[in-house]
Amino acid sequence: MLNIKIKSFQVNDQFSLNNINLKIKSGSILALIGKSGSGKSSIANLVSGSTISEAAEIAINGKSINTNLDRLFKEFP
Repeated sequence: MLNIKIKSFQVNDQFSLNNINLKIKSGSILALIGKSGSGKSSIANLVSGSTISEAAEIAINGKSINTNLDRLFKEFP
């Protein structure tokens, strides 16, 4: 299971992501759908590690993959 929690992430002066909580079961497919500027790419960048923030907690099967703000994908087969 992939758990995504984003407390409050300031994207720019006018937009922030607040209280995002997603749980995605293994084998599921997720699509982020929304208007331009709604935060889809910001969420994807936080999950992939392209953007790093203390406001985001990303875990696979209960194991954090952003411990100490370093993405740890190498730990997963």
